[in-house]
Amino acid sequence: MEDKNSQLIPIEKNLEAEANMAEHIACFRMAGSSQINNFRSPDAYVFIFFKDGEGWHSIDFVKYQECNLQIHISYPGQIHSWNSASCTNGYKLIVSRYFVEKYMYEIGFINSKINKYPVVDIIQDSYKRLIADLTSIEEDLSKPEVQWDLLILRTRLIITTIDHLMKEALRGKKNNMYNPILHRYGRLIDEYFACEKSVAFYANKLAITPNYLNMICRQFNGLNSKALIDQRMLLEAKRLLLGTSLSIKEIGYKLGFGDIAHFSSFMRLKTGFNPKRFRETAIEGDSSLG
Repeated sequence: MEDKNSQLIPIEKNLEAEANMAEHIACFRMAGSSQINNFRSPDAYVFIFFKDGEGWHSIDFVKYQECNLQIHISYPGQIHSWNSASCTNGYKLIVSRYFVEKYMYEIGFINSKINKYPVVDIIQDSYKRLIADLTSIEEDLSKPEVQWDLLILRTRLIITTIDHLMKEALRGKKNNMYNPILHRYGRLIDEYFACEKSVAFYANKLAITPNYLNMICRQFNGLNSKALIDQRMLLEAKRLLLGTSLSIKEIGYKLGFGDIAHFSSFMRLKTGFNPKRFRETAIEGDSSLG
């Protein structure tokens, strides 16, 4: 039997090209080892299809194993690190936020900006069907005259298939842990966290009392309602510190802190580091920062 890696030719990654794709859809083959720390995802949804996977992939500071027959999904602006082994191969599909929100607004998983289940295991037959469409997209994009109507249909088909696969995978995980009020609260936090830190503001938007909101958060999430706001703030602070060149003062202002001292106190309380040291330590490769 032929070794599955005997014909595997490493493909050089071009993250700059991926982050600045000219059109709304891009498709790349992946093969070979790769290691990156703190890469900020472009303003796009990224779908990674692993035929063979070995290593790990960190999405917003949560580490996931790379395995055979998996799809890894990332949202615009997330921070990624990965260490993929030489046997890794598959496809990467990048679809702009504009495309997804224009053509795929009904898809369930895009309604949450923080994807809590970014890895989907699939069976061989599903992978083969997806790869057939990905290969067609790759061929379509290489033609001098791209048939965009056909390309859009193929892309929509792939994303719809992924959505169905995710729903199947999550059917058993959610059980009784899903609550519509908590879901709406999360979406409101995504929208207002930088300018509104008060639980009362969100409770008013939800037409419930702060105490009731706090009870729901504790029951379904294990955290109080203020902790969920702080959690989202911390995530964005990490994204901006490690994924942009903005100054600490600019980041603090962007997150709604009145001064650097307040921002520094928040980061020290949540991570044990002030913003400057957090950024420096991450660059030095400290894996304890997740």
